[in-house]
Amino acid sequence: MSEQNFYVEFQAFEPMSDAIGAVCEQMDLPVVSGGSGKGWSMWSTLERCPRAFYNKYIAEIPRDDSSALGVGGLVHALLAFWYSDGERTPFDPVAFKTALLERNVNPESVYEAYRLFDAYCSYYEEDYLTPLATEYTAKDPKTGNTCRYDMIAELHDPLPVGLTPGIYIVEHKTTAKSFTWEVREGWDLDGEILGEIALWERAGLDKIFGKLQGLIVNVIGKQKQPEFHRAFVWPQEKAAQRHLAVLSHLEVLRKGYVKKGSWPMYFQGCITRYGKCDYYQHCLSENSD
Repeated sequence: MSEQNFYVEFQAFEPMSDAIGAVCEQMDLPVVSGGSGKGWSMWSTLERCPRAFYNKYIAEIPRDDSSALGVGGLVHALLAFWYSDGERTPFDPVAFKTALLERNVNPESVYEAYRLFDAYCSYYEEDYLTPLATEYTAKDPKTGNTCRYDMIAELHDPLPVGLTPGIYIVEHKTTAKSFTWEVREGWDLDGEILGEIALWERAGLDKIFGKLQGLIVNVIGKQKQPEFHRAFVWPQEKAAQRHLAVLSHLEVLRKGYVKKGSWPMYFQGCITRYGKCDYYQHCLSENSD
């Protein structure tokens, strides 16, 4: 066997977020992919590892291929259209799927996302969520920090026992992990969740949608038979204010790294409960002799 035939050439797929954006434009749909600006994803990257922050936001190095990231992004897009269908351009999920598969995306990610999406729609066919907005971006007028809310919804009867009707933030999360405590309930001190709660009044969302009753983490499990769970987080003023203080501290750190021109690598951030860092392979090659 010749050397050139011995190696397998792996196909480089188009990033799912780029493909979703292109198909949205092609089908005259609102674009529901892309970053949230100066949001928690950016700050959490800095907190986890300054080098990863530099790779992503300054050097703009392409991230490692991640089928999990592609699946999660597509599920988010499909749910955004499913919940807002009829309010804007009517959404045809089959046509959207066909258009995606005509592009150079990982087809396995598309099929997996649609498997979860179809199961979700069947499970929550009779839902108690009335969407008021999907993929809604808000900005802190004082700091410029942003949040992109997957959905803002009103809960209506009949409700599960113990729930109060009113306005809720809804965040969709996909996971391959089993539904242990941290997946089912461990969201009260999550930075993204606290940031969305803290920004509600600062961005004037209470004037637009009303008083915030709580936040729902809508967990979608990637098991062979998909599982679903909704965790509820109630607004806590002290935790929200502490989160804002953390963001101020991270801004000081960011300015310090910029001034020094040095971005250290935190090895504890290479692998977390969410899996490998998006730059794991890049940093591995950078640090090899």
